[in-house]
Amino acid sequence: MRYLDEKAGKIHFSMTSRKLRCVSTKDIDELCGRFGFSSTNVRTTLIRKGALVPLFFKGIFYVRTSSELLTKTLPLDSLILATLACNKKFGNNWYFGLQTALKLNELSGVQTSTKTFIITKRQVRSNIRSMGGMEFAFSKIKIYSDNGIIEKNGLRYSDPVRTVLDFLHLGIKKKDTTYAEVVLDVVIELNRQKFQSGIKRQLKLYSTKKLMKKIIDKHLGGYHAL
Repeated sequence: MRYLDEKAGKIHFSMTSRKLRCVSTKDIDELCGRFGFSSTNVRTTLIRKGALVPLFFKGIFYVRTSSELLTKTLPLDSLILATLACNKKFGNNWYFGLQTALKLNELSGVQTSTKTFIITKRQVRSNIRSMGGMEFAFSKIKIYSDNGIIEKNGLRYSDPVRTVLDFLHLGIKKKDTTYAEVVLDVVIELNRQKFQSGIKRQLKLYSTKKLMKKIIDKHLGGYHAL
């Protein structure tokens, strides 16, 4: 590729020919090692020329195709770019949650924030990050279960039941469940039977389940969630 030097061009071709859209520093190190190239020099060139676009985690990059590199474009929206970065960083241990999940579940009537919310199972050092003109807020909820996680159109996000439980869990931690209870009422009204069924599977996973149960019982008129 005439706009990259020989070494950077070979690594870029190797990545794009394998249809790699998101890579880590480790991935680049391994590719450069196969050719006997200096990973630091190649990576610096690829970033400087725009072939690698840093995403919001250190050492995670989007790989532009040759046509994208010529036009300096990013054809994917910020949610897809965030998905690529989070998949590379966390595997399956993350999802779009809270107010972003409300929007993706078409419950935007109670969605009031302009931030994009991501739930992870481990702490992110800086919990507010920016990319593509959007702010992303990270919250940690350590639950190792995919109950209530939807995978659709390349995105991972919580269903309405898990979204409510996440709101309640975090609200209890912060000692303010006011907004969580507003969302709870909306989801119950949407489909009470489906909510009760989902609660049976999911509530037991949370460390705050006893306090959550009291709140849910009140809004369900005495229904025993556990």
